Amino acid sequence: MKCFFPGSFDPITAGHLDLIERAAVLFDQVVVGIGVNPGKKEHVPSSVRADWIRRCTQHMENVEVQCYEGLTVLSAKEIGADVMVRGLRSLSDFEAERTLSQVNLTLASQSGHQDGMETLFLMTRPEHGHISSSVVREMAMFSRSLRGYVPECIREEVERAYRS
Repeated sequence: MKCFFPGSFDPITAGHLDLIERAAVLFDQVVVGIGVNPGKKEHVPSSVRADWIRRCTQHMENVEVQCYEGLTVLSAKEIGADVMVRGLRSLSDFEAERTLSQVNLTLASQSGHQDGMETLFLMTRPEHGHISSSVVREMAMFSRSLRGYVPECIREEVERAYRS
């Protein structure tokens, strides 16, 4: 079974990596999809974010990374994903993600995919519950260490990239 784990990953956090590692145990193949939205400001180019994720996941043979444009659910279907994986940190995440999963089911069906698109929610581990990409960007902007917030193998690069 193949899953699609979409996000902006601007930047990837320790919580994201934990979810990818857990999904890699559950699924035969995990595709980490970096959404490219021309109407949204990228803090770091998607090609750099993709490289960071590839380096962080190189120990997992069943994980691949790709950038995509357009509707997430249709991109997931295009690559043959059976399930979309999303992380939940809080009740407010659940509300937003539940709505999105229902929209994705409808969009997939309307696009000729009778089986729709199921979403599997994975709870973030307690030690990562307070971490978000926006918190990481702000910490870096004020020259704070990102130790424990982003994967160690890219920490210094992330600190430099978001500091400027």
